[in-house]
Amino acid sequence: MIFSIILYLLFLLYDVITIFYFIVNKEFTFIFHMNFVYLLIGMAVYLMMSVFIRKTKDFFRFLETFTHEYTHLIFSFLTFNKVYSFKSTLHSGGEIRTKKINPIIVLSPYTIPIIPLLLGLLTFIIKDQFTPFFIFFIGFFLMQFFNAVIKDTMTARQPDLKIYGKPLSLMIIFVCLIAIILFTLITVNFMITKNIEIIMFFIEMVFK
Repeated sequence: MIFSIILYLLFLLYDVITIFYFIVNKEFTFIFHMNFVYLLIGMAVYLMMSVFIRKTKDFFRFLETFTHEYTHLIFSFLTFNKVYSFKSTLHSGGEIRTKKINPIIVLSPYTIPIIPLLLGLLTFIIKDQFTPFFIFFIGFFLMQFFNAVIKDTMTARQPDLKIYGKPLSLMIIFVCLIAIILFTLITVNFMITKNIEIIMFFIEMVFK
């Protein structure tokens, strides 16, 4: 529980420091580069496929269920919890049973976009010519993540949100979503400009 509190406080701190940085540092600017275009195209392609192509709806529904339960699974292992069972189906949903639960396990599918995060990490080690493809798929799966979170939080079918109280859960999810958006914008901008000023700003804020 303590680790969960620390983690979500770090998300909140990231939001506050980043927004403060944008306000006080007039030298930092976002450059609308083709990388942003690739990101937006990926997001748009997901929306068009999920809305207008009927044959992909079942696939995306299963993908949402699978990534939801798999994120529970990953963070169960990361918090050293024994997993007894894992299920992900197209029509009957999914379920994961663990020895214990904590806020990180419960809320991770709504706060951590696991596929975009893995793709984002890979962009720092791949060759530059492959970067547009990775950014496209980051946008694609990021929109899938946002779409799943919006659907889950707007309906009453997710028992996860009731475990620690829906108001608290929604507040944590909102803080994390803001952090994800800010991090995505900064990361794409960093890949364009190779700008390290924001990193130095964080270091100065911590050690000043």
